[in-house]
Order: sequence, then structure tokens, then C-alpha cells
Amino acid sequence: MCSDRAPSPSPRLDRDGKTFTQTATDLLARCWQHETDHLDGVLILDRMSQLSRLRTRSAVRGLEKAAGVR
Repeated sequence: MCSDRAPSPSPRLDRDGKTFTQTATDLLARCWQHETDHLDGVLILDRMSQLSRLRTRSAVRGLEKAAGVR
């Protein structure tokens, strides 16, 4: 469900209250989406498939074991 492109550009307000629109691709688009998700109360887990969550959980457990955590 994650994409390298931000969803559609949305209007923003600058410091003077004037609207402007920006678009982004690749890493910057991901960063903007991540920060927008924070503001909207969306967690990264909400955007992951069940399979991705399981794979990530397994990878984190492997890293914890290698680091001597748990």
C-alpha cells in the first residue's frame, strides 16, 4: 500500500496564509506522507499488509536476539 509518490498534492498555507501546492517523489514523498500520517493519527502498521507486518515482526525479533535483547 506504500508508494514512492505522495497521494494527490494538497493545498498548504505559507507563513503569510497564502495557499500553495507542492508535489514530491521518492524519499521526500515518503517523508511527507509519514509526517502527514502522524498528524492524521495513522500508524505505519495501518498501511502495511498482514504479511508485511509478520515479516517485519520476525526481522525485529531477529535483530533483538542478535543484540541480546529479550
